[in-house]
Amino acid sequence: MFKGTIKTIFFDLDNTLFDHTRAEATTLKVLLKTSIKADGTINQDDFVDCYVKHNTALWEEMARGTIAPDEVKVKRFELTLTEFDFDHPDLAGLAADYLELYSQQKFCLPNARKILDYLCQNYELGILSNGFAETQRNKIVNLDFTSYFTHTIFSGDAGAMKPAAEIFNVAMTAVNSTPEQILYIGDSYENDIVGAHAVGWRTIHLNPLQNPVYKKLADAEIRDLLELKDLL
Repeated sequence: MFKGTIKTIFFDLDNTLFDHTRAEATTLKVLLKTSIKADGTINQDDFVDCYVKHNTALWEEMARGTIAPDEVKVKRFELTLTEFDFDHPDLAGLAADYLELYSQQKFCLPNARKILDYLCQNYELGILSNGFAETQRNKIVNLDFTSYFTHTIFSGDAGAMKPAAEIFNVAMTAVNSTPEQILYIGDSYENDIVGAHAVGWRTIHLNPLQNPVYKKLADAEIRDLLELKDLL
């Protein structure tokens, strides 16, 4: 489907190559015992669910420009701990502990390294990801993925978040490819597929759970990264 037409492949990072969901939950459960010191009084799974709820809402606010990134880092813990009637004396320190520990996690999605080894032989590879730039860079380093990617574009540097066209345009200025020669692979239908399709890129939706989508914009859909070998 794509052989002979694609020059550059951009990947989303979180939950496409890096297992963000697992890393996030693992980090929060560790902090509940260490920095927060509330393990046993707060249920771990309830804490993770509550944090994810608030974090998701705050990222949506940040995309709308109604809250600053540094405020998000602290506010998500403030709102979460408030729900459990728990006071923490140093929320900024807790936020910093989270980012440091989270970025050190090395959980990959199945077959991530195998497919990067395969694709890097014939394609220029890049990362285009929402996220705090320093944290995302640290994750790539700790995963030992640096050598695979010629370009790394993060919303924290670009000043725009997917699905906005601006972040995809930043990526296009960095590569020597036309829009139809660029392929984007990601797990978020709205942020990744809709956003990339709007600027004329080809797209592949990584959808391991086969979640329904409201419109078939992706050029292809896969459940496992190794399926890319049949397409590229």
